[in-house]
Amino acid sequence: MKRTKQFLALFIVALLVMSCDKDYNTIGTDLVNGDHFTIIDENDFEIKTTNVRLDGQHPVQTNNLSYNTLGYYNDPVYGETTANILTQVALSEYGREFDETAQITKLILTIPYFNTKTSINDDGSSEYELDSVYGSTEVNLKLFRSDYFLNDFDPEEDFEARQKYYSRGNPFTSTQISSTSNLLFEKSDFLPTSNELEVLWTDEDNVTQKKYYSPRLRDSLSLNISDFNWLLEPSNQLAISSANNFKNFYRGVYFEVTNPMPNQGVLLGMDLSQAEIEVVYEYDDPDGGDPIEDSIKILFTGNSVNTFNNNYNYTQDVDKIYLKGGEGAMAVIDLFSGTDDDSDGVSNELEELRSRNVIINQANLEFFVDQNAMQSVDDELERIFLYDINNNNVLLDYNFDNTSSSDPNFSKINHLGKLERDASGNGVKYNIRITEHITNLIKNDSTNVSLGLIVSNNVNLLGSSELKTPVIFGADDEVVNNDGDSDNDENNDVYSVLSSSVNSHKSTVLFNENTVDDTKKLKLRIIYTEEDN
Repeated sequence: MKRTKQFLALFIVALLVMSCDKDYNTIGTDLVNGDHFTIIDENDFEIKTTNVRLDGQHPVQTNNLSYNTLGYYNDPVYGETTANILTQVALSEYGREFDETAQITKLILTIPYFNTKTSINDDGSSEYELDSVYGSTEVNLKLFRSDYFLNDFDPEEDFEARQKYYSRGNPFTSTQISSTSNLLFEKSDFLPTSNELEVLWTDEDNVTQKKYYSPRLRDSLSLNISDFNWLLEPSNQLAISSANNFKNFYRGVYFEVTNPMPNQGVLLGMDLSQAEIEVVYEYDDPDGGDPIEDSIKILFTGNSVNTFNNNYNYTQDVDKIYLKGGEGAMAVIDLFSGTDDDSDGVSNELEELRSRNVIINQANLEFFVDQNAMQSVDDELERIFLYDINNNNVLLDYNFDNTSSSDPNFSKINHLGKLERDASGNGVKYNIRITEHITNLIKNDSTNVSLGLIVSNNVNLLGSSELKTPVIFGADDEVVNNDGDSDNDENNDVYSVLSSSVNSHKSTVLFNENTVDDTKKLKLRIIYTEEDN
């Protein structure tokens, strides 16, 4: 009897579970696939793309960057770029008083490279990979003492606004920042490597010790001591007593790269705050012992300016989008750009979508890579960035995307997808998800803003860089759409770009809406659910 009751109880529970599962599936089917709703996958919406070449006519602001770019690089698609840096410097300590017997004994220049430690060897040394280093041939690196004072605040704005400096067209001259008489350092075969640096030194017991440093330029032989004796001069005591006094006394250092041969060159990202010149000095021991050794550091901190000198030689095809970092190239994209019969600023197809009861399930833009153009590029661009160019702001999808990582290549990957590659490792396409943006556009009647498309070295960087000369559509430096017509839409005018693009030297070439190959054509794909009438 007891077993019979248990069996009956289990049988009843099983029936209830089966009944619930059947009811659930029936409800789901009625909602999505039944007679009341239809799922529609549409991708024939009107799109207009416009290439914008910043090079030459539209210098970008470069004194607000999170890090700087240094070097020469010959891009196989676009051409040559030389990136130099002018920076203020600081002392690690102000107001230090030097003994009258003090003498400089050694100068150590250190410029670390962005890197990732990959492994540790049995002997305690480590293996590294370099980040943000592009190219593999030597360049000539020089450092000069600068005679130009970089302002923190703009004197023309009564010192109430931050001073802006640009990729070119700045007020300083080459004589002020790179006078031959002010040369501090030169290395004609400069080329960053991933090798760990091993430094030997002797301790107080005269035993040789070994210390390892992550990949960097570390030079203790090429700087002239005479160029730094000013630090010990009693007459300069006031000049080194405070940060403000020192900024005016030692106005800065200019990093200059030249390419001695017509080759690829090398270009690297630099965190100037990690670079330094260590000044090692000795002075007499008042108790008659061995000389006492001490040091003070010159730090590359404060206001800095990246300058770019380009020699681009690319031509534009009407079926391509051209993207290049630095003072390079970007694109403006207008969605739902078709006919507007009532001239209310909203196209017919967008008005028609707004009039229907639709639920946006997913919206994407797929950008296909021109593999023929990019076949000679070894290190293709991992990320591109799409944003609201009218308001210089990210799209809603950026804020809704919670994917984050210390590696920016894995941040915001739901919205700003990574480059998809084929079996050979060649780039195929970028998939940009804009579901929230399209939903807001259709369901909330938000403004159909123009979208800016740029390269990105780090999608987490959202600073803005002003253009010294804005891109005015339909002006004398007429911007021509990819349909061959000039554009007079002032809403597309470009006054600034995201600094994420200025930080990057990388580039790509994509197909736009005009390509004859339908499988590679830029399309806006919207999957939506609509209630049947």
